[in-house]
Amino acid sequence: MQSLTIKTSNQNPNRPSEYIFNLPQSALLDNHSLSLVSVNFYNSLYNIEKTYRNNQKISIIWNANTSVQYDFEYNDAYYTVSDLNYAFQNFCLLNKLYMVGATSNVMYAEIITDPNRYKCMIIVNPLPTSALATAAGLTVPVGATWTLPTSEKCPQVIIDEPFGKLIGFNANTLPSTINNIKTTILGDKTPIISPVSSLTLTCSLIDSPYDNPSNTLKNIPIVVAYGDQQVHNNTTDIWYSIPRQTYTRVVIEFLDSENNPARLKDSEISVQLAIRNN
Repeated sequence: MQSLTIKTSNQNPNRPSEYIFNLPQSALLDNHSLSLVSVNFYNSLYNIEKTYRNNQKISIIWNANTSVQYDFEYNDAYYTVSDLNYAFQNFCLLNKLYMVGATSNVMYAEIITDPNRYKCMIIVNPLPTSALATAAGLTVPVGATWTLPTSEKCPQVIIDEPFGKLIGFNANTLPSTINNIKTTILGDKTPIISPVSSLTLTCSLIDSPYDNPSNTLKNIPIVVAYGDQQVHNNTTDIWYSIPRQTYTRVVIEFLDSENNPARLKDSEISVQLAIRNN
């Protein structure tokens, strides 16, 4: 039995999800089998990616005296729900979509979780009239281009389909009508804050008619938090027959849940394989 370890240095610069181990010399493998011993990688998959998922957009309709729509795009990164809310509210601050209170700024739209129902919620509060703002000690931020409405009005949040998948909402304008009281909208479905729940490891030495893709070596559920290292050691020997031919290299690749090249941002990996003569 021989052991083969594929590391970060074997990464294909033209296809980052792929790692190539060039054999010291060509080898005829006849009546040989392959088994995965261990695989280590870091959970470094973004959940928002503009060019790959197009799930970076959210909009707010600021229903002041005149309604104006503001469009926001998240930067590519991994976000928790609280991160999404922080970035969204920071966008509102930059665009002066808030009011100034005696001790803190007052925000009028937020995205939060409801852990008991395993869903996200969007909460909007009504912008006050001038009289109500004065009574509450609230002022419009300096430099704002809007004026307070003549009657209380909640802002509205526009969710498109790709971003909605992330936080568990169908594509919609929320609320669908302009309300004058605090409004809480519960998500339509379970949020998928981590779109990739498992990785498929493939190997060029395998060709099985029963798997898709046919060179699947292992399906690895991601069980660690973002940024943590996942260490997987095989506790059960599973041996795959290697098609008889002469090999000059071994190629492995990480695929996502939809069999696309996995976009791991951290290329640090270690995969140990075992090859035996039957």
